[in-house]
Amino acid sequence: MGAYKRPDAIILCGGLGTRLKPIQPDLPKVLTPIGDRTLLDILISQLVRAGLNRAILSLGHLSEKVVEYVDNIDKSNIEIIKVTEPEPLGTGGALKLACSQSQSDHFLVINGDSYTDINPSDLLQFHVQSNSSLTMLVVRVGDSSRYGSVLVDSTGLVKSFQEKSTNNKEESLVNAGMYVIDRSILSRIEAGTKISLERDIFPKLIGDQYYAYISDSKFLDIGTPDSFSAAEQFFSDVKL
Repeated sequence: MGAYKRPDAIILCGGLGTRLKPIQPDLPKVLTPIGDRTLLDILISQLVRAGLNRAILSLGHLSEKVVEYVDNIDKSNIEIIKVTEPEPLGTGGALKLACSQSQSDHFLVINGDSYTDINPSDLLQFHVQSNSSLTMLVVRVGDSSRYGSVLVDSTGLVKSFQEKSTNNKEESLVNAGMYVIDRSILSRIEAGTKISLERDIFPKLIGDQYYAYISDSKFLDIGTPDSFSAAEQFFSDVKL
């Protein structure tokens, strides 16, 4: 993979999955069954197709179920490391803990409750070529009221964030839950503290080399019953 030397991937799997409890009360979101696979299977396959060969799973809620599942899947093409939070640390604290198991200079970070049909190699290449310290995958959606929006300049530099609002139903760029993050960013996160990447870290990076990679890829947020149904339909039509 050239200049980026196959960085480790980190999948953030520790969310509570509160909104999906009506349809899967006893499963973490990353084990959401979609057809004959789970979301984790789909994400791991995406990494393998991109040539990545090491993934770190950041676990929290119902971690034992993910551990049991991973122990019984084919790992011939990828090494999977499991790191469990001792207590909820938020996405930032979870990332800091997971990165303690990696020697990579930068990491591909994926939220474990969404999917974008991008080749992660494209995002990694953009990150290296733009000399970015953090690169966020963003996609355009017709109604951003569930997500908030990301405002960028003509070069792709992130300029600001707009909080999600039920009044904002216009087409906007939104965070698609996939990032490339340099190790240097970890110095902004105190080990063992509960902190959110989205609320506490990303806004403070505005003004640094913080880029958005704009993609027309399909984005699926598998966080609510409605979006879960949309994901089921998508994967029934598309075989990856």
